[in-house]
Amino acid sequence: MASRVDNLDMLRVRARMTAILTSVVVLWVFLFSFVTLVFLDRAIAPELQQRTRLIGNVVRDNLQQTLSTGIPIQMVGGVDTYLGEIIDEFAEIRRITVETSKGEVVADLTRDEPPALLDRLEIGRRLGITGSEQRMPVLVGNEVVGQIHLVSSALFVETRLRSVLLDAAVLALAVILIGVEVTLVVGSNMILLPLRSIIALAREQAQGRFVHTIAPGGLPTLRLVARRLNGHARDLAGTRTQPVRMVVPVLTDMRLALFTFVTATEVTASFLPIYARDATRPDWLEPGLAAAAPSALYLAALAVLSPFASRLVRRFGAGQVFAAASMPAALALAGMAVTDSIAGVVLGRGAIAICYAFATIACQDFALALRGGSEGTRVSAVIMAMIFGGTFCGAAIGGILSDRYGYGAAMLLGAGLSIVAGILGYRGLGATSDAPVRESASAISTGTTLHVTFYAFLFGIVVPLNLVTAVCIWYLAPLRLAELGASPAETARVIMLFYLFQLVLGPVAAKLAVSWLGPVSTMAVGAVIAASALVAFGLGTFWLTMAMVAGVGAGFALLRGPALEFAAECAHGSPHRLTIYRVVERSVTLVGLLAAASINGNGDRDSLLNGLCALVIGGLLIFIASVAIESRSEERP
Repeated sequence: MASRVDNLDMLRVRARMTAILTSVVVLWVFLFSFVTLVFLDRAIAPELQQRTRLIGNVVRDNLQQTLSTGIPIQMVGGVDTYLGEIIDEFAEIRRITVETSKGEVVADLTRDEPPALLDRLEIGRRLGITGSEQRMPVLVGNEVVGQIHLVSSALFVETRLRSVLLDAAVLALAVILIGVEVTLVVGSNMILLPLRSIIALAREQAQGRFVHTIAPGGLPTLRLVARRLNGHARDLAGTRTQPVRMVVPVLTDMRLALFTFVTATEVTASFLPIYARDATRPDWLEPGLAAAAPSALYLAALAVLSPFASRLVRRFGAGQVFAAASMPAALALAGMAVTDSIAGVVLGRGAIAICYAFATIACQDFALALRGGSEGTRVSAVIMAMIFGGTFCGAAIGGILSDRYGYGAAMLLGAGLSIVAGILGYRGLGATSDAPVRESASAISTGTTLHVTFYAFLFGIVVPLNLVTAVCIWYLAPLRLAELGASPAETARVIMLFYLFQLVLGPVAAKLAVSWLGPVSTMAVGAVIAASALVAFGLGTFWLTMAMVAGVGAGFALLRGPALEFAAECAHGSPHRLTIYRVVERSVTLVGLLAAASINGNGDRDSLLNGLCALVIGGLLIFIASVAIESRSEERP
């Protein structure tokens, strides 16, 4: 039983919980959206009818004023132009018809629009939901000389409601991710953690050691067993020593803390370049460089501090470092919310980068101490999943909140979430396993066989991957969407597609790399897809920009999983190579982001995208060539 608990496949449990929560949330969101649409249509119908009547009165008064000069209604000129202006100005009017008293049509203007959703489903009339119509007589003195027929737009309400429903759908995806993590923590605290604690204490007592007790918790049966074992420990410990409380850490505590922290720090992901560009800045600082400055300092801080974070974690403990990083991050977010200068925005983002480096390294070292060095790749996969999931939720929630209540509200929410993450981290990462981190078998080998391949992989795959993410997803896409008039919520919906593909296609890429294509071929397919999206779609219209973000996300989702495996293999568990990996990827990305900001300031975005595409393909060719050379050298006797 103990081995079954130790080898419990949390990935399969998480997949099942995701499927269940997805089904429940999607069903409720669909029902909520449909019911909201129906009741809003009914609630707004009287108001829409009143507005239609007022618009009709304006049209009728102007027409009657012209007819009072003695001109027959059939001879009035410019009626079509006037009615066209009315339809263009008032979206709630779909059709206006002017007729004589004998039914002859003088003018008939109709807006071209698709049928409303309820009309397409052929249930609008059954529910009593239809566009209103108004017929108003046209008088000259006391004589009726014609009539005006107005038909309101059934699509008007749905158009206004569409943004709300899209925001609800985005929040539903965020709720699914949050719900999975919360459910895993609850399930772990109710079953897995108490059961593992009981097994650990039972093993200890079977060896004749009665030095620990455990906290009774979880299901009633598990609490009863824990109390019985605690009683044995107290009775048999002797009079000189008293048993101390055993702490059994689990990975789910780290997952929720890291997920919450990343969500808090990435609430600005969808609007940070816009927020920085619009902030007060010196005259010598160009808008493009101002937009890139927060991300540039963020990358610089990560590159400088990441190699030193592990030392602090080993000295003070993961829980203390994580909690200490969360509080300054909250203050930095609050400061960014109230500042109106570019200096405040940049310094706040830089402070968040420092906290982010310490928090993520604390979680990584905690997980490695818990799982052992032999599972370094799996630990890295869990860390990346939490980072992408948290970034997705942060971008979605921050974009929607900033659209409704302003940028400051989104950042203040992030500050509150950062404090919550610190509390979770302090409690969940407060202790680690007593066992030292076990090195994998490959860590013993420190040969230079993969030395060239490591650097080819670093500069050919990792650097282009991070550079395109920073330049296109963090910087260019939000700026372009803002230029096209997209709201912060619409920008968030587009940017989140990149992270959504990482979450959805990441497991698929891992299976392809293991069972079918192999890691190198899978990375090649992903790089080609991403490069093709950069060139084919670019940064044109709103839909082309969205297609580019989705294409780059899909390509990098196929590339990132195998790249993570390959990085672990190339590094051979060497701390020196891992340090080089972290510093180089962030330093080169920083330089590339600043160069891209300068090029973008000159208005040459097409050349910039073509250059990124060439960098991705060129790096891929260099990497494939290095792998081929290595394979040939290994085949030689």
